[in-house]
Amino acid sequence: MQVYCAKTAILAQTNTMDAINPSHYKGKIECIECIEQQGLSYHIGNAFKYIWRAGKKDKSKEIEDLNKAKWYIERRIKQLQEINNTPEIY
Repeated sequence: MQVYCAKTAILAQTNTMDAINPSHYKGKIECIECIEQQGLSYHIGNAFKYIWRAGKKDKSKEIEDLNKAKWYIERRIKQLQEINNTPEIY
């Protein structure tokens, strides 16, 4: 799957510092584009974002990033269990 975004292409062509989309978050496609295209929920979208960017800004915080993703996933699981009235399965 290939996603194209004009904004990403334009930003990639400039050499200016972008506080909203710093270089350590950029690639061929942006995380936010995948989240939006797939229609991910708030919790799953945030987990995806932390996994996508894990260790890219600061390699020493990769575990912290992955734990943040885990937190969002666990929170979504709890939410679904409450909605569906299902017991915790671990």
